[in-house]
Amino acid sequence: MRITAIDPGISTGWVVANYEGGVPEIVEYGQERFDGPIEATRFIISRLLPDTTDVLILEQFDLRPQNKFTAELSPVEINAILKYWVEYLGDSRIQLVFTTPAQHKGLVTNEVLKNIGWYVMPKQVGQKDADDARDAFRLLTHYIVTVEKDKEFTLCGWPR
Repeated sequence: MRITAIDPGISTGWVVANYEGGVPEIVEYGQERFDGPIEATRFIISRLLPDTTDVLILEQFDLRPQNKFTAELSPVEINAILKYWVEYLGDSRIQLVFTTPAQHKGLVTNEVLKNIGWYVMPKQVGQKDADDARDAFRLLTHYIVTVEKDKEFTLCGWPR
């Protein structure tokens, strides 16, 4: 099964993995800045969702009243376009999964990513930070543990 996990936005992080149980084989990962949500979505559809993608995991944007920042809403636009593309343009072979930041960040801490060997550094993605790439790895890990309920993956190094 091919899984693509994406933290969408002007800065988009992703990880593509082959998964048949146990530790997934990481095909590629990265993080890139885009001029806007259309450019980011075009990149995601053309580059990250080849015909082999079975599961697409997206970070769902949550606006909470206690937030002390101005919300950047490009993730909402990107997710809406991708949902339309998957559900209405005939790419229904892809299982679409949305996960909130509270869900995957609460379960998959930086320490967990380090234990698995998936704590990505900025130089590995050629950016000033690797926050979005790390979040994509969190999305992948959260999916395997909570949806697939993969005990082999859990036992092979998560958490230590």
